[in-house]
Amino acid sequence: FMSGPYVAGQLPATKKSHIKGLEVVLPEDPKFAEGYAKEVYEFGKNFGMSRFVVDGEGEGSYDPQTGIYSNKTTRLTVKDLFTLSGEVELGGLTKERVDALNNTPLIMAAISFQTSPDMILGDMSFNKLNLKLEDQGLTNRILAYVAAETSKDMGEGQTVSVEDTRQIFLLGIKSGMDIRGREVLANPEVLTKALVDFYTNPKSLELKIAAQPPFGFKSFLASGGDVNKVLDSLNISVDANGEESPALKFAIDTASGSQDDSSYYDEDDDLDDESEDELE
Repeated sequence: FMSGPYVAGQLPATKKSHIKGLEVVLPEDPKFAEGYAKEVYEFGKNFGMSRFVVDGEGEGSYDPQTGIYSNKTTRLTVKDLFTLSGEVELGGLTKERVDALNNTPLIMAAISFQTSPDMILGDMSFNKLNLKLEDQGLTNRILAYVAAETSKDMGEGQTVSVEDTRQIFLLGIKSGMDIRGREVLANPEVLTKALVDFYTNPKSLELKIAAQPPFGFKSFLASGGDVNKVLDSLNISVDANGEESPALKFAIDTASGSQDDSSYYDEDDDLDDESEDELE
């Protein structure tokens, strides 16, 4: 259900929507699960589920005077798996800006976006994003499935427990973030802690972005195109189990490009005899 009234080309001042008691019952015979339904069937089969029950509600608002547009998914719940909630807020969408967008032919808008993007975007901005996953069994079902599949590949009488699988996941997070995380983040330990806390005791995981100042074309120009400045200005953080984490600080090395693959080979793209002997 969505409330109105709506006018074509205009953003609604308010809107509400909800889903109540949507039930997806999986067929007992897999031959009846085709296309996208087949993916749902396999998902349910792997996790020991024969049906999915979905509930949700959302709301949104728009103020043409301030140009603030907000859209919230108050709650989207898949019973026994998870609840997802979130909010996104955009700015600079004044009535004048929306009218200008509506009155600009698509081809002209495309040309202007390439030559003078400020004429199209103006003061439009991305203000914030919150996305929260409340785990209600999803992670443990995934771990149980991985443990069962791993046990199948082992010798007779050998099994891998769910807790063993959890520890393997945690080890992978720690080692992966220690190596790869430092290529992107100045403080990878912050993200590592959040992910470890969540997988150790899966309650909730939340991504938060609170751009300061609001991120738009003008703020991008002000950053000089520095990707680290841009990402830092978004104030991105990941919270686990309700514990607030510091914002992530980015340290991407944009000066060094990827090495040319041809540098690994000689002009004839062949290994010399000495290298071949070493490989043998």
